[in-house]
Amino acid sequence: MEPGAEIARHYHTGQTVTDYILEGVFINEGKSYPAGTELNVKPGHEHGPHSTTTGVTLLSMFTGNVDLSDFHLPNEAH
Repeated sequence: MEPGAEIARHYHTGQTVTDYILEGVFINEGKSYPAGTELNVKPGHEHGPHSTTTGVTLLSMFTGNVDLSDFHLPNEAH
């Protein structure tokens, strides 16, 4: 993610997400996570917003019922 980028609060109905912070600082729900951090989110759990002020390189792995269109904003029905 480039410095200043943001991903809105969202959820995935059928996927577990594992993020590995490789470089920079990842901000999730206002808390900063440096390189070396692992974050895990279960299906259906709202998370974010995600942002960065420094820029960040992260590896996101999706497991379960993987569907690239499975990205929902909180005001959508679960």
